Amino acid sequence: MDDLLVRRLLFSLRRGLFSFSITAPIRLAFSLFSLAASLVLLTAGGSQANYDAPLPTASPAESVAFLPLIYQAPPPPSFYITTITIPTYGYENGFYPTQPDDPIYPYPRLNFSLVGPKAARVYQMVVMENSYIAVAILPELGGRLYRWVDKTTGRHLLYENPVVKPATWGYRGWWLSTGGMEWAFPVDEHGLNEWRPWDYQIERQGDRLSIIVSDVESRTGMLVGTTISLDGRHSYVQIEPWAINHTSQPHAYQLWLNGMLTLGGYHVSRQTEFILPVNQVMLHSTDDDTLPPPGSWLDWPVHNGQDLSRYENWQGYLGFFNPTTANSFTGLYDHEAGQGIVRAFGADGPIGGKIFAPATLPPWLWTDDDSD
Repeated sequence: MDDLLVRRLLFSLRRGLFSFSITAPIRLAFSLFSLAASLVLLTAGGSQANYDAPLPTASPAESVAFLPLIYQAPPPPSFYITTITIPTYGYENGFYPTQPDDPIYPYPRLNFSLVGPKAARVYQMVVMENSYIAVAILPELGGRLYRWVDKTTGRHLLYENPVVKPATWGYRGWWLSTGGMEWAFPVDEHGLNEWRPWDYQIERQGDRLSIIVSDVESRTGMLVGTTISLDGRHSYVQIEPWAINHTSQPHAYQLWLNGMLTLGGYHVSRQTEFILPVNQVMLHSTDDDTLPPPGSWLDWPVHNGQDLSRYENWQGYLGFFNPTTANSFTGLYDHEAGQGIVRAFGADGPIGGKIFAPATLPPWLWTDDDSD
């Protein structure tokens, strides 16, 4: 229409009359959801209304027939089973048994000098996807959530180590550095059974598809697992960790979800921002000698003039605990990639979380390239 001469428009839609006093440029919108799959007439008219092409012979009132767009619900999530080949060091060659007085018994210790060279190894991979995201689980490596792809950007949100390599961290004195998101049980750090094969099953309930991974932990005899679910309508993945004690004895335990995030590829951008709805965090570990000793509380996000929420300001590796409350969240945003992720939880959510990033640590500690 000619925006300059239109002063008032009258719209008639299914015997309903709508009147608008407008100024240039004309911008009008209707919700036609209730008219889906029906042919309707939209009549527009007004005094001194002139029309441009494609209606050169139009009078001040015109009727236009159209078919409103029909909303189609996205398809339900689906799954398929495939394989992935990852170069893997022969870590099993370095295992040696423990005795009952060892804190990690009955799990093995690792002699790093006996670890075999890396070689291509094929792992089963269970992929679950909807229209927005795809996630992949590796049952043989602790049932971990290894891959999470945002289909709108094509980015992989989890760190995928290009090699499976034992590192000298963790409660056992060794940890299988693989990437993804692992389920650490029944102790802190990286747990005891995150490295070995877990069982899995697939369930569908209506529009909800779930992969359930589980393992009977050797020290407590408890059944530990995680239910990973997608529906067809959302871009989030629902993660529900759980533990069941079928034994006759009570057991103290911890259950951690260790998610290794990159957002922008194989590197954590220095433009990454940590978003926490707290005023203080507790320092766990660091090699930044400008910070107080472990166990100290740090103001968040700015401590002594240093904005710790921005990764570019870190002067060394840093790990800290953040207390959380019910119905809260933890967020991460990569300003360089323009990609973010949020972990949200309800009233039964965790009592806290931990953030760690290597900063100045050399990548050879956990991988064979410069990925971090």
